[in-house]
Amino acid sequence: MARTASRPVLTSRHLRTVLWGRNTRFISQFAHLFARPPVVSEEERRRLYPLFSSTLQLTSKKADPPAPPASPQQVEALAGFLLRNGFRLPSSAAPSSSPLLTSTNERERSEEGTDKMKERKGRICIVSGAGVSTASGIPDYRSPGRPAYNPIKDQEFKSNASFRKRYWARSFLGAGRVFTAKPNLAHTVVAEMEESGIVSGIITQNVDGLHSFGGAKKVIELHGTLHSVKCIDCGHVQTRHAYQHALHTHNTHWLQHAQRGRDERGRGVAGLVRPDGDVDLDKSVVDSFSIVPCRSCSSDRMTPNFIFHGGLLDKDVKEAAKAMAAHCSAVLVLGSSLTVYSAFSLVRDAKKEGKEVAVLNIGKTRLDDTPGFSADLHIEAPIGITLQRAWMTAKEKAGDHVR
Repeated sequence: MARTASRPVLTSRHLRTVLWGRNTRFISQFAHLFARPPVVSEEERRRLYPLFSSTLQLTSKKADPPAPPASPQQVEALAGFLLRNGFRLPSSAAPSSSPLLTSTNERERSEEGTDKMKERKGRICIVSGAGVSTASGIPDYRSPGRPAYNPIKDQEFKSNASFRKRYWARSFLGAGRVFTAKPNLAHTVVAEMEESGIVSGIITQNVDGLHSFGGAKKVIELHGTLHSVKCIDCGHVQTRHAYQHALHTHNTHWLQHAQRGRDERGRGVAGLVRPDGDVDLDKSVVDSFSIVPCRSCSSDRMTPNFIFHGGLLDKDVKEAAKAMAAHCSAVLVLGSSLTVYSAFSLVRDAKKEGKEVAVLNIGKTRLDDTPGFSADLHIEAPIGITLQRAWMTAKEKAGDHVR
């Protein structure tokens, strides 16, 4: 997000005020830091679909093998997590003998019932990763069987023109897969849970904007967004759709060459789509690609408005995420291995404070390899349908106490 002279300073005290919802005027002033709605409407996405569909035919996506469904016991356990931490229930509505309390640790946690945790009921913080968007056709990084991922480093992107050209050529072809993706069941269930009041907000590592398109309002995009582009030198920001159109105009012949290459060989010039919206691409094809310079200062150091590997988080975003996680009742991790430290540290700190952590993710997480910080509940199953079943079960159990 570009900084402007008029932006007010955002302090930790202000963030707490927003997250606790005690000052509606202040919320309206700073809401853009949390909601971050997509920069284009669904109508505009449909209008621009032909622009992206011309590159979609040159890419491919490896189909993921279906994950086994969650067992009834796992669904019940996740519903118990939502019930204990999301609903403001009187003690009679959730007795310690409830079958939803599936472990000794969980029973002890429910019996403690400290005033501090009671105040935080209804504030489940969701930390999401690439696994949430796989059902929308966007691959993740580390699912079993996924090829090794060698990301572009932040410093090499900023300092090396050849790395920038490589990224923009690959992203020009791969972006269509992201921009034409639709929110899946996981996104819509998360949005419904937020609207009901049991979820205080979503901290996502994803740059695809699908949480917002799915209807969620309080979304912190921890690593930025693919939906805008900025100049490294002057800070000028424009929509990715506008920049994609400019790239298309400047690389018409390049794209035609790529399409001819497909016809001659019977396959696309690009390989598999990657999670950040780029694709594997041969160096010989990259060399003839043309980067569009900044329309404000003519610099060719254009970057997507997200953080490459090794880059620093935006200070305001980092503080907002810490404040949201600090004032939650529990953390629900969806589709993330928590390999990246920025997300892992938020969940680890929640565990340090004695908060319950549940994980719905296919594969291990970094918590599993951190002694003393394993998740209270870890389910390996498809995210959307599992979360929906657990949410429906929790609402049924809560009855009239649904907020």
